[in-house]
Amino acid sequence: MTLFRAYQEEARYFKYAFNAAGKVVEEAPLIVSPDKGILSRAMDASHIAMAVLEMPWEMFDEYEAPTEEDELIYGLDMEEVTRIVRRARVTDEFTLEAESEDEVIVKLASGGYEREFRLRSIEVEDIPDEPELDYTVEVTVVPDFVQDAVRDADLVSDTVKVGVEDGTFYFKAEGERGVVQPKVREGAEALLSFDAEENVETAYPLDYLKDMIQAAQGAESVIIRLGEDMPLELEFRIGPAGEGRLKFYLAPRVEE
Repeated sequence: MTLFRAYQEEARYFKYAFNAAGKVVEEAPLIVSPDKGILSRAMDASHIAMAVLEMPWEMFDEYEAPTEEDELIYGLDMEEVTRIVRRARVTDEFTLEAESEDEVIVKLASGGYEREFRLRSIEVEDIPDEPELDYTVEVTVVPDFVQDAVRDADLVSDTVKVGVEDGTFYFKAEGERGVVQPKVREGAEALLSFDAEENVETAYPLDYLKDMIQAAQGAESVIIRLGEDMPLELEFRIGPAGEGRLKFYLAPRVEE
């Protein structure tokens, strides 16, 4: 008996999203809803970062929802999940399903053959609520800009400042080897939308951002929200039409 089944003909949306989330959090719940699709929310062990994955049923080519009104909740060891999704080709067909409440099944299919992986559900002690924050800046950029900006910043520092100033959105890193400041101005092709109530600049730990941007490879766009001394929010839109989203919240770096 199948409790739920979600099928998508392109594994790339899940390969990069699960890989990025698995680099940030060690354990995560998989919440299967009768009407909302598949959700997950988890904090990292140090409570510096949170990962929120939303995969509505519209994101899948085929979706068999749980027949019960209550949600199904599975606990995932994200290290095991990342090992599996790394084996996926971007052109593989991807299926996520369950036959019991004790394990989740991942299937990868290509060229007429199928690989099946069974993940034993683990106990997840706490499912955090997603924060409700009043941001003063929201910009949407192409994924390539975020990837390049973080990698450029990594050349000189382990901290990066993210900010806006007079119509420009930028990353800035300073270190003994110099200064790096990738930026994009309002109206540029790489800046898809720009909404800023004020100029802000806040510093964040770069090691977390390097893990988070792994999701950019499977994203259609990246929405970035920030405010002065507030957590950074990165939202990667995933799926054939950007129906799904992987969001990360990252606490500001505390200056010593």
